[in-house]
Amino acid sequence: MKHHELLLGRAKSIVWAIIQLGLLLIAPTAHAITKANFDKSTAPFQWETATTVIPGLACDDCAQQINIGFDFPFAGDRFDKLHVSSNGLISLLAGVNNYNNTDIPTSSQDKLSSALIMPYWDDLNPRAGGNITYATLGSAPNRRLVISWNNVPHYSSGGSYSFQAILYENGEIKFQYGSGSANGASATIGIEVANDDFIKHSYNQAVISANSALLFRPQPYVQSVSQACGSLNSLLVRYSYPMDASSAGREQNYSFVSSPTPGLNVTSASLSSDGYT
Repeated sequence: MKHHELLLGRAKSIVWAIIQLGLLLIAPTAHAITKANFDKSTAPFQWETATTVIPGLACDDCAQQINIGFDFPFAGDRFDKLHVSSNGLISLLAGVNNYNNTDIPTSSQDKLSSALIMPYWDDLNPRAGGNITYATLGSAPNRRLVISWNNVPHYSSGGSYSFQAILYENGEIKFQYGSGSANGASATIGIEVANDDFIKHSYNQAVISANSALLFRPQPYVQSVSQACGSLNSLLVRYSYPMDASSAGREQNYSFVSSPTPGLNVTSASLSSDGYT
């Protein structure tokens, strides 16, 4: 082989290696959601101001990705970006623009069925009016991302729909509903981690009042319970605390105050709200 051909071959190899490295650097982060356990309650209503219009959402049936502004804990993982849909839903894994809302759990079609936050999933049309805005507010470790659908009409019935989703740095999620048409009559409202892991507030029910709010709080959950080290008086509990991604798979030994009934088979356990007892 001639000298210049050898050099050319080496140069091509180096260039190809650089390209491969670049592809690795720009590749999207792979997320692995596991499980979540939310409870739901009413909350004080306090409309948050979000003034930055999300580019590319003055349209019908579309979705855009935005930066959260902090690492948001959700279902055993952390996210720094999410996808906002014109139709009143948020996806943490992929853009979803479905206009035809369904009951929860959703189907697997068109990227549905996982990591969905649905403050008001309905056939909305910001192309005909209103806008969708966002803002990251507060300071660490108490930041929050506010996403607002402001005076957006329904595709077929018009009206004026104003509502918000607020994602807190501690993993809590709040839905807020302003004055206007957003009463829930044709919307899906809730959170879905997976088809077997979800919490539904309502589906096509007029149960939302003006100037109201819902708060969803992630709760700890037990992954497994087993006999610890052959001891009859001790259990090994493996648990995760969704508000702390680093807690996934933690283990803790627990001992009975007195010996359990002979033949007792413990297969489950529960955790208190602080996740560590």
